Amino acid sequence: MARKKEIARKKLLSILKNDLEIKIFPLLSSKANILSEDLKFFLKKNSDTPYLIEIATLIGKVKESLKKKQVLRLKKRLTSLRTLLVKVKGFSAFESSRIKQRKMEAMMLLEKKVTLAKALRKFLKMYVSKYMLEEVETVQKIIPIMKRLDNSLKAPNEKDLDSLIAIIQKNTVSYTHLTLPTNREV
Repeated sequence: MARKKEIARKKLLSILKNDLEIKIFPLLSSKANILSEDLKFFLKKNSDTPYLIEIATLIGKVKESLKKKQVLRLKKRLTSLRTLLVKVKGFSAFESSRIKQRKMEAMMLLEKKVTLAKALRKFLKMYVSKYMLEEVETVQKIIPIMKRLDNSLKAPNEKDLDSLIAIIQKNTVSYTHLTLPTNREV
């Protein structure tokens, strides 16, 4: 009886570990890739960096863990790499500037998507007002999308906007006679 309980406990722990790894891996993977890119740019400009061999070794191990999807090893290796990078003069400042740069790029991209979403909303409003009586079925399909779009524009978030823009562009092309605005036109 005790043996069966132990086997069941180990099986449950294995399942929980796998679930945790599945949830954590994408985040760790993203952090590892960003850090690798930042290091690549930093080391190009600072090839005489102390600990270069140790950094290269750890990056190789991080990439290996990524490839094999070894969450625990990846986490350990990233921690080791971070610990080492604290000793590298200038890397912290460089990384801070890269973080600011990525945030600015993300904000600019979001602004472009908001502009496109607003143009699509204008297009949909024009379509609804023009074809409200002739294309009743189509207009009724558009209304919930317009409501979602209006809500999404109140507190813009990239994933929501991407999803709505894709839905609008995919569906409106199939049943409209108007020209849909594109990213370039906005």
